[in-house]
Parts: sequence; structure tokens; C-alpha cells
Amino acid sequence: MNLRSKSWPFLEPVDPVSMNAYDYFEVVKRPMDLGTVDKKLENNQYSTCAYLLYDVLSTFKNACLYNPPENKVHQLAQDMLKIVEEACVSSPVLRTAYQFANRKLKDEESQASGESCGSGEDQASEKRDEPDT
Repeated sequence: MNLRSKSWPFLEPVDPVSMNAYDYFEVVKRPMDLGTVDKKLENNQYSTCAYLLYDVLSTFKNACLYNPPENKVHQLAQDMLKIVEEACVSSPVLRTAYQFANRKLKDEESQASGESCGSGEDQASEKRDEPDT
């Protein structure tokens, strides 16, 4: 199975009505898809590679969050996460960006689940931690 055959569910935003996923926005707080990522790239909306990876990882992690493990979309998302990880760990620059994006997602997950109240720091500290990739 090639990359294109694994990525088809993630190319457009989720349409909760047509997909009978009426609770999607209750479960997924920050929707993202590869089509939106592509548009943001075209419009130069990513200041760093880390934020690009953050959106890409969000796309697949959202699919895993919403769909149960036995669901094909969940499985494809897991495959795509593995592909992204493998591509990133082989490059020092991408590895740093990947670690930043993953840390940001984990922080959001812990805040959403109530595990953490956050540090209360402002965006300036977030910008300070942002890698220059």
C-alpha cells in the first residue's frame, strides 16, 4: 500500500453531517486535514517547519482520537504517523521540529484531559521554545 492510498481520508476537512460524526467537534477540539495544511503552505502561513509538522501530526492524531482502534481510518492514521516519524528521525533538523510538535500536542492532550492546568506562561515563552526550523 503506497502513501497516496493511506492518505485519502485526511485530504479534506471532516464533514460531520455527511460522515454521521455529529459529535466530532466535541471530541476533536482542533480539527486539521492535509488539504488545509497544503493551503497554509501555499499561503506561507507556517513560520517554521515545527508548526507544519504540528498540523500534520494533528491531522493523524485527531483521526486516532475520534476513531476506535479497529476502524480503518484509525489504522491508516497510525500508519501515517509512523511514516512521518521515520522521515523526521533521520534528519537532525526535522527531528528537532518533530519533537517540538509532539511536545506541543502532548501538552494540549494533557490540558484537554484535565491532567495539567498548564504553566500559565504567555505566547512569548512558547515562541522562545520554538525551534528555528
